[in-house]
Amino acid sequence: MDPILMAIILVTVIGLIGAVILVAASIFMYVPVDERVEKSTAVLAGANCGACGCAGCADYAKSIVEDGNAVNKCTPGGAACAAKVREILPYVDLLKVSDEEVGMVGGEEALPGLMEEYGITVVVETLGGAGARCFFGGKCWDVAGRKVPCVDTNGAGDAFWGAFLSSLRIQGVEKAGQLTEDIVRRAMEYGNAAGGLCVQKKGAIAALPTKEQVEANLAAGIC
Repeated sequence: MDPILMAIILVTVIGLIGAVILVAASIFMYVPVDERVEKSTAVLAGANCGACGCAGCADYAKSIVEDGNAVNKCTPGGAACAAKVREILPYVDLLKVSDEEVGMVGGEEALPGLMEEYGITVVVETLGGAGARCFFGGKCWDVAGRKVPCVDTNGAGDAFWGAFLSSLRIQGVEKAGQLTEDIVRRAMEYGNAAGGLCVQKKGAIAALPTKEQVEANLAAGIC
């Protein structure tokens, strides 16, 4: 056989084998992407500046959708960006805002209406050292902040919210329809304990308490 023809056939066969491998890899290694995260990312500024406290725009968008992060942290995007991100709220079941952020949604008095408008099941407003306020099932109640020596407040809100969500999963909650007042109240106490532990150490990440530490704190009745 002509050496040139042989070379062409060989290259073609290798190319086809490579194509098959790539297609197979794309199928078996496919990672589903939440459409809400993609939409949120699309309306952000795309600067990946880190001003929001996240690693980049995609990370911030994911934290909004999955963790209830505030929608007004995109400094380059400004008010227009915040308004766009609010369009994602109909997909949100659990929302956490701080007392500094609540003005962005019309103030605390607007939260019940916001929940009704967007179908949000639970809204938690963190109040710094004063604790947190929960809106659920037409009711509103406070969990007082723990009286502990404060070293560093960075990460306290994230510790609270992460522990709150963790408590829901520990209690077997998989969807918003399973929430009851008792479940939410226990989650509030769990988050409050985590926030109280977090502020007693330096460094937002290093200070995050473990599940064992939070549960020991609750068992000891420390307040």
